[in-house]
Amino acid sequence: MLKHNVTLSYSDYTVFVIKDGHTKRKKLKFCEKVSYKEMLKTCSFGCLTVCYDVNYFGKVYFDDVVKEDYVCWLSLLKRVPYAYNVGVDIARYRQQKQSLSSNKIKEIKKQFYVISKIEGNNSILSIYNLLFYIFNGLIKRV
Repeated sequence: MLKHNVTLSYSDYTVFVIKDGHTKRKKLKFCEKVSYKEMLKTCSFGCLTVCYDVNYFGKVYFDDVVKEDYVCWLSLLKRVPYAYNVGVDIARYRQQKQSLSSNKIKEIKKQFYVISKIEGNNSILSIYNLLFYIFNGLIKRV
């Protein structure tokens, strides 16, 4: 981050599921960089690998809202042009059936709430971004 003067970064990581004694792995590769507008259409990185420059942003805390990590990343992305992928798979995430984001219908409702109410977008822009979010989510599952 210091070498390239990056204030917000994330990385690829591997998700694994253990079922019936067998481990399935899937490497999640994220885009090279993401802007605020792009982030409204998809959650381009997970909480697991985010690093931010505390000297630039100050100490950052999650708000007590739904999708608190996503809301935080949007807040930071309003202050910089992009967050950058460091390009290395540096973490492992164990996926479980009953995680907070496992219910996709509830997740879509939360996403709409964030982009419309918390981010203050009008209904048309919120629906537009939500459709991209759903489409991108379907692509990730393929």
